[in-house]
Amino acid sequence: MRSNIIEYKGVKISSEQFKTLQDFNALTPRELRLKSESKKDSKAYFSIKDNNISEITITEGIDTIPESISALKFLRSLNLSYNNIKSLPASIKGLESLENLNLEWNSNNISLPKTISDLKSLKTMNLAANKLESLIESIGDLYSLTVLNLSSNILKELPKSIGKLSKLRILDLHKNYITTLPKTIGNLISLERLDLGGNKMESLPITIGGLEKLKVLLLAINRLYTIPESLSKLVSLEVLDLGWNKLQQFPSCITKLGALKELSINNCYLESVPDDIEELSHLNRLDLSTNKLNELPFSIFNLKSLKKLNLGPIG
Repeated sequence: MRSNIIEYKGVKISSEQFKTLQDFNALTPRELRLKSESKKDSKAYFSIKDNNISEITITEGIDTIPESISALKFLRSLNLSYNNIKSLPASIKGLESLENLNLEWNSNNISLPKTISDLKSLKTMNLAANKLESLIESIGDLYSLTVLNLSSNILKELPKSIGKLSKLRILDLHKNYITTLPKTIGNLISLERLDLGGNKMESLPITIGGLEKLKVLLLAINRLYTIPESLSKLVSLEVLDLGWNKLQQFPSCITKLGALKELSINNCYLESVPDDIEELSHLNRLDLSTNKLNELPFSIFNLKSLKKLNLGPIG
């Protein structure tokens, strides 16, 4: 049986040659993966005669996206990472089938058009390492979004509309400058993983207790002094990292997290651990290293599931 699929890998081809290839009527690419060598290539690469292409990956070189990209009605995946793109055209709203958008490691403070909210099929969006200073309010209209990566930017806050992303499962905000979270964060009812490590937060909103499906909460390297009691409502939480904060007291809400398997409160200022830590019957990893602990409660030895205990320097 003859295959109608031809795969070329490692072939060097200029944008002009690419346009010539399209003159072959039998050539109908479904996936396009290119490494650009010229800033002028983008217009040619996006002027694809057969708009049935489903996946495009172009890395290293391009700095603009032409308006003609809107013709790619059946495009499902667009990877433009490691380029110098400064903005997206408003016509991107025409990509009505787009499910995956990767723009990580582009230019300083990449500009997103308001029309990006028209991408109703979008499920994953990666905007990591773009020196983003803010997010447009309309990002909350991406109702199908399940994964949002905003790590390694310079965000100081999130728009209230973030709470409208009811299907969001993974939110990565690691390594930003966020000081507070909007109360609407508690509306992310499908969220399973929240990474806020490496920010500048001093407190968490009470509404964080609304994240009942949350399994992983990473809060290391912040400025947290206290943890709200509402955290005890995170009945699905399995991993909690509070290391490198300013906690002086062991948060009482933690011992109510019955599903917790991994707990890190290292490099803080804890002076004691409560007796009811034994309530964490599923805990298998506990890191209390580099605190001001002089002693531990005997009840810690009742943690039958515990496999790894790190006390390190505790005095």
